[in-house]
Amino acid sequence: MRSTKTISQSFRLRAMLGVLAVLCGLISPATFGPSPVKANATQAAVPVSAGSGHTCVLTNGAVECLGSNQFGQLGNGTTNNSLAAVEVTGLDTGVSAIALGANHSCAIVGGAAKCWGANGDGQLGDGTTADSLVPVQVTGLETGVTAIALGSDHSCAIVGGAAKCWGVNWDGQLGDSTTVTSSVPVQVTGLTSGVTGIALGGDHSCAIVGGAAKCWGANGYGQLGDGTTADSLVPVQVT
Repeated sequence: MRSTKTISQSFRLRAMLGVLAVLCGLISPATFGPSPVKANATQAAVPVSAGSGHTCVLTNGAVECLGSNQFGQLGNGTTNNSLAAVEVTGLDTGVSAIALGANHSCAIVGGAAKCWGANGDGQLGDGTTADSLVPVQVTGLETGVTAIALGSDHSCAIVGGAAKCWGVNWDGQLGDSTTVTSSVPVQVTGLTSGVTGIALGGDHSCAIVGGAAKCWGANGYGQLGDGTTADSLVPVQVT
């Protein structure tokens, strides 16, 4: 049996986690009442995304960011770090999704993909390798973008059901059968339609295609799930 001290410590830890969840808006305070109470169905969770040293929040169609800003990843036209949330320039309405990489950020605005911050490997997708302190348009993704995801230094999006990626490609994380880094979106081999979900790790990428999971890029730890530890330059079926 556990000691009284252990039980007390466990209770305090659960209480602290509960308070944190309430403060973050993840659950309703009523959850901790004496009887089960359903949370207000109209109280939606606040979309939030975190990079290496910065965080962004999407609320009411606008984006605000805080934290490290060495590469302009807060998107407010400066390189000043901020302890308080600052509004991303030009993204005060119409934003439907956000995603953060190590030191860059992206958003879907009216169906278009826009990115800002570090761009040394072309991860902003605007055809350059120059950092940007404000959002720039991703080349060719002016409309039809339904999802976006960021790795450390690469980015991917679903547009018209197809998966397209840009940025660093040393381990094949762009999925175009090469290891050539690209500052504009390239088509992921074989994923031209039917893609419904996408997610990126540091140096690998995965997608849901027709209900199946497929991954590509770095695989030294078996992160592609195909039963090997060999990198793949194109999507492989997760076993």
